Amino acid sequence: MASEIPTALVLVDIQNDFLPPDGTLAVPDGDKILPIVMTLLDYKWSLVVASADCTPFRPLSAKEPFQSIEVPAPDNTKITQALWPDHCVGGQPGARFETSVSMKLKGLMNSGAKVHLVKKGKAIDVDAYSAFAGSVHSGHTQLKQVLNDNNINRIVIVGELITSEEDMQTDGTRAVNSVEGEGVFKELEGLGVHLMTLKEFQDRTSSPVEPAHLQQGLDQPGALNEDNR
Repeated sequence: MASEIPTALVLVDIQNDFLPPDGTLAVPDGDKILPIVMTLLDYKWSLVVASADCTPFRPLSAKEPFQSIEVPAPDNTKITQALWPDHCVGGQPGARFETSVSMKLKGLMNSGAKVHLVKKGKAIDVDAYSAFAGSVHSGHTQLKQVLNDNNINRIVIVGELITSEEDMQTDGTRAVNSVEGEGVFKELEGLGVHLMTLKEFQDRTSSPVEPAHLQQGLDQPGALNEDNR
């Protein structure tokens, strides 16, 4: 990206199980963010990070989905845990990145661009909602360290399952619950996050820069997903 500020694009959990029509925990209209994500991936970023939910099979998920129960936390307290349908189980098709996104990321990697995968959600009892923190009880993911190591001063976020996550593409995100999603946007604005649409982003940013050899490797569907388990 033609910017003096080192900027990263963060893709949050753009995985098959979060996408309609067949995802086991499909986010309403989650597939509508894909054209926006693909457009943003045409820009030249200092770093691209893709987070992935990599959950184990959870016996608790066999109970009635969407109920809440109390589970023990690592600090010997109890926390309330939502019961979701099994989703993004490591090694299963639902855990894979959406195919066009996976192919694009692979092409970027082949072109020499910096692309990093951040895995989360491996705890068997406690879900991980944030790309920055495994859960409130399990510490941070690698994301903060990756951003620091690459001297990133600004991030642009798109993806699925927004909860409480510097710039965020409002038309490039979706929430499981749209009402809660609007509340999160208001909370983020209060914290100093800039909310913008793709058009607003484009009005502030130079034209996309895509290396001519970026197409190399795009005939390898799911290549980035081999280790996404």
